[in-house]
Amino acid sequence: MHRTTNNRTQKRSCKLDEHADSLWNIMAPMSKDHREALKRALKELCEDLQYDEVRVHLLSKDILTESDDQVIQSKVTTVDKASELVAILRTKGDSAFDALVEAVQENQDFLAESLKKHEENVRNNVPPEAEDEAEEGVEGIRPEQIVNPDDPITDKDLNEIASRLGHGWRKVGICLGLKKHQIDACEADNPHTQHDKAFGMLNKWKRKAKKEATRGAIVTALMKVPVDPEAYDFLLM
Repeated sequence: MHRTTNNRTQKRSCKLDEHADSLWNIMAPMSKDHREALKRALKELCEDLQYDEVRVHLLSKDILTESDDQVIQSKVTTVDKASELVAILRTKGDSAFDALVEAVQENQDFLAESLKKHEENVRNNVPPEAEDEAEEGVEGIRPEQIVNPDDPITDKDLNEIASRLGHGWRKVGICLGLKKHQIDACEADNPHTQHDKAFGMLNKWKRKAKKEATRGAIVTALMKVPVDPEAYDFLLM
């Protein structure tokens, strides 16, 4: 009996130690490197992060409190929600940065890669302007290279893009701002070919974006995900 009580006491003590470690990781100040990495990633996060896709993970890891969540949810636009989330995370510990990377890994892995790249560059003392130059060099496409970038994208254009996306169509949908359940619906509604799934997704985005569904918008989104440049080269000069 005495041994059983000791075992229970030891287990309770271990759990308390783990909880204390977890609280320290969250409450300890975030390192300068991680704060800088979040700052550099702010524009991308505001453009592409879907808060609903990461909130459960961040709440379950005790990174966000219920109060934090309410503040973020009170924001109207996705941009404002992402901006508020980053501001809150920068006040947390380094575990907050790692938890954000984990949260976006499943459905927005291009953002996870971007966060890790910014983190690596900061640690290697790569200045922000050098990052911008490298990004421009990789993309190699300027707005003026897009043929009529402000023109509405046509169904013919979308059909051509869909025929070239292959298995990367889901990542494109996420980058275009569609939520996971919307992309899942495209897959369920078009069970036969990758082309049909991709075309359904692109049409859903077009209906949602309305006037913002332009040739320039689709090229910008496609450049953010690892798809073959041939998927959009016919839209370029």
